[in-house]
Amino acid sequence: MKKISHIVLAMPVLLMACSENSTFTALFDAEWNETVADYGVQICHSTPDAILYPSPWTKEMEETFVIPDATIQSMSTCGLLDSWLNHPRRQQGPWCSVCSSLKIRGVTRFNEMLANDRIAMELLSRNDCVPVLAARYLSVIVQKEEKAGKVQCLEMLLANDACISAMNRDERRRFLVMALKMTEKETGRANETRHILVGIMKAFNYTPFLEEAASEKYHQSFFENQGNGFDEWLEGYTICRFDAVEKYARQFLNESL
Repeated sequence: MKKISHIVLAMPVLLMACSENSTFTALFDAEWNETVADYGVQICHSTPDAILYPSPWTKEMEETFVIPDATIQSMSTCGLLDSWLNHPRRQQGPWCSVCSSLKIRGVTRFNEMLANDRIAMELLSRNDCVPVLAARYLSVIVQKEEKAGKVQCLEMLLANDACISAMNRDERRRFLVMALKMTEKETGRANETRHILVGIMKAFNYTPFLEEAASEKYHQSFFENQGNGFDEWLEGYTICRFDAVEKYARQFLNESL
């Protein structure tokens, strides 16, 4: 009888949880559909002004191939994005492929590289950079036609503070929705996607997540502690190796819907 009574007592709690999950799913789906409606139109139909890089791409070519500032400044926003994504270095992803030490700070290293990239900086300075980036990311999520390294670089570009600063509050929410949708589709590779979620929750100063990220269970002594709750290793923030990121992103979205 005790087991039966425990089950009976637990049923209202279970029903309430199911109801809350169903409500969130419905609201999330509605938000996703609005995002697709807003950004689903392919903005970049063609990019004839995008840079064509020589092939094969050698170390010597890397040192001598120079794009004039005037060319970069005259390019369309779509051309800038394609030029940045199509660079041979982007095929390898955002992390150091020749580094042997896990102590290298992946996010810091990537952001320093980005800050010195004239094409990326010009792209992020454009008034229409957010809708162009959103349409491109949406096409990646829906069509999944891009190579893995380019997708990872695109996601780390979206996770960058300068990029998130260019977004308004509604746009940040839309990118949060897109990244959560991406984690559903890419269950085996969500590390870079989670960096977008982290960047947006940091921008919103979402305290429950920030406190969780600072907890000792996500710290490992051989990783680099930044003193802000976000340890780094070769492939980014250590907390991005855990599904706690999605949990708090959904919680944040649920509270703000």
